[in-house]
Amino acid sequence: AQRLLRLEKGHLIVGHDTDALTYPYEVGLSWAIGKNKRFFVGQRSLQVHAERDIERTLVGVRWPEGFKGALPEECNLIISGGRMVGRITSIASASTLGYPLGMAFVEPDMGEPGTRVEVRLDAGVMSVAEVVALPFYDPDDERQKL
Repeated sequence: AQRLLRLEKGHLIVGHDTDALTYPYEVGLSWAIGKNKRFFVGQRSLQVHAERDIERTLVGVRWPEGFKGALPEECNLIISGGRMVGRITSIASASTLGYPLGMAFVEPDMGEPGTRVEVRLDAGVMSVAEVVALPFYDPDDERQKL
């Protein structure tokens, strides 16, 4: 239940949705960097990375409501034009929202909501999903204000 709830709210699991090469800018966590601190471990690395173009971004992906087809597993690849452009990091076959959802790394130009992505399943067939804005559930935090 906890993994599904965090996924619906777009919360990542460090080490699961990220890897040793992930920078805060790629996963929407630049707000968590202590930019006003005089010095912190990793500051120079983050400065160098901030000057580079982002090569990947973490996005939400969803399948249509009531989807009954085969779904990818975590780490299945996103393919475009015959080349790998991303991978699934988390997935849930069912959600309280009524459709399968997940998170994936994709190239930045594929990160816009509404972008169609094709995920290669283990059997070699493709599953089509759509990029959506995170979080999936209660994006305006209305339930938190009750």
